Amino acid sequence: MLVVHPHLSVMGGSEELTRHLVDQLIEMGIDVGVLTGDVGSRPLKARTWFIEGGIGESPAKKFCEVVLSFERVSKRFQPDVVVVMIHEPLYAVASKIVTPGTPVVIYIHFPIEEELSKDKLREFYKFYRFPLFEPVMYRVPDVHVANSLYTARALYSMLGIEANVVYPCIAREYLEEEPDLEKPREPMILTVGRLVPQKNHRVVIEAFREVKKYVPESRLMIVGPRDPRFEDYFEELRALIDETKDAELVVDASRKQLMELYREAKAYVHARVGEHFGLAPLEAMSQGAVVVTHATTGVAEVFSPEKDMVVYTGFSELVESLVKVLRMPNDSLVEMRKRVRAKTMFFSPERFAREMIGMMRMAIENREKLTPPALRYASL
Repeated sequence: MLVVHPHLSVMGGSEELTRHLVDQLIEMGIDVGVLTGDVGSRPLKARTWFIEGGIGESPAKKFCEVVLSFERVSKRFQPDVVVVMIHEPLYAVASKIVTPGTPVVIYIHFPIEEELSKDKLREFYKFYRFPLFEPVMYRVPDVHVANSLYTARALYSMLGIEANVVYPCIAREYLEEEPDLEKPREPMILTVGRLVPQKNHRVVIEAFREVKKYVPESRLMIVGPRDPRFEDYFEELRALIDETKDAELVVDASRKQLMELYREAKAYVHARVGEHFGLAPLEAMSQGAVVVTHATTGVAEVFSPEKDMVVYTGFSELVESLVKVLRMPNDSLVEMRKRVRAKTMFFSPERFAREMIGMMRMAIENREKLTPPALRYASL
């Protein structure tokens, strides 16, 4: 299997999920190769090939670099199936150009690039991302997989494409290392995610300032990696934190640090509107933090908004929800933590890999039926 993700150097949800999949497939004895633009300081266990630059900076030339990289890898590795782990159908197109008969599975986090803006377009190209081409190329992959029913409905509504749902996973450490769910916690609010505008950090900070009026001893921790496409936002966010009492910004925390923070937090807030799923809330739940999230989220498909977490729809509700969790009696918190912790066991890398293998088998077994006629003839 050839797993494709253009930027595994970034510490975001799709990148971490790709790493979990690769590691688990290798443990299961499957021959895995990876094609990416960069892995950063964390090399992969699998054989890794890199997209070779040097042709140019325009979208067309960047795409040529992707196609040539696919050609080089396909000759050396000859995969039975290609798995694109980001919502970029252009990688499916590149694969079909080189080896039309090789089935392609695409894992879709959301059908459109929500972080795209005109002034950021060139930054996306640098990372071998081509968001403007997504809608017209989504029919090329042989099997479409969505990370939630929320995403599957959006894909069908926008493009008329049906998708299979495979819920994501979190790192094995979160499930194997048992936290102390009965220990009382200080009134600390935590939020984790890439430091980009879509995560709504400004709203979290404003809500925290209101919460302080009701719970004066409360504090806020914002944790996440910087994104080179949004450096201006990072500077604004850092200034806001400096102006806010008992608020702290932590950049690039390790998994061990994250686990400690999840175990320390009483409330975890996820303020993104329209979150297709979100791995950080899962991680927080697994370690006993009570999640407060906007009502538009895929997590609500698996966890009960009434019993397992607290949902809100507006700013005043967000403030009320955070105050409610911070003031919640410990026995009620313990009951919720134990129930939610049990549910998070579903989100294991083993289960995710098994279900993704099922999607790959579907693509391989239906190769002839799913390959478009023009591509079928081209492969003869």
